[in-house]
Amino acid sequence: MNSSLLFRRGIQQYSIRSFNNISSRFTSSSSSTTTKSPSESSPIDSELKNKITDFIKANKVAIFIKGEPNAPSMMVKFFRFESSPIDSELKNKITDFIKANKVAIFIKGEPNAPSCGFSNAVLQILKLHGCEFKSKNILEDVKLRETMKIYSNWPTFPQVYFNGEFVGGCDILLQMHQSGELVEELKKVGIQSKLSNLKNTAPSSSSSSSSN
Repeated sequence: MNSSLLFRRGIQQYSIRSFNNISSRFTSSSSSTTTKSPSESSPIDSELKNKITDFIKANKVAIFIKGEPNAPSMMVKFFRFESSPIDSELKNKITDFIKANKVAIFIKGEPNAPSCGFSNAVLQILKLHGCEFKSKNILEDVKLRETMKIYSNWPTFPQVYFNGEFVGGCDILLQMHQSGELVEELKKVGIQSKLSNLKNTAPSSSSSSSSN
């Protein structure tokens, strides 16, 4: 697991605990006992936790975002996710499916009949790039649907995997498509995008200005 992903997950655990501590102040009066969720009680790497704490305390305003201040990567969604143990047999089946396919997606519906707009958007993007993929319809299997939320640590669908690595959902794939990053990411997993030629042959600003 790369350091960027470790940091992101550390921030998520740190923030969930902080959020839950705040919310518990408002709900404690209506409940005499508070039960911690597994996501709250799971250990955070102590060194990373100290670095996060030092950074927060050293700055009057500290924010954690996807991207840079002048180029944010996406609109961040805040959520509280309750985790639970994953059935080992199902987990192995998911892992085998993801690793066996360069592009694996978990969607609502079938590729020829998606059941939601976000799943349809992901399908259309992959088709634009001429990308072969394998899919699982999470509406057919409630257990798979709930397990994938924990497996990917992502609460919504669709979910997209490249070469065994979780990419994200519809918003992230759309952004990668719009920025041209998707062409490069597909290339890394051995897939030549139909749009790669368009990217390479696009006229530069200098050549277009000289023709005017």
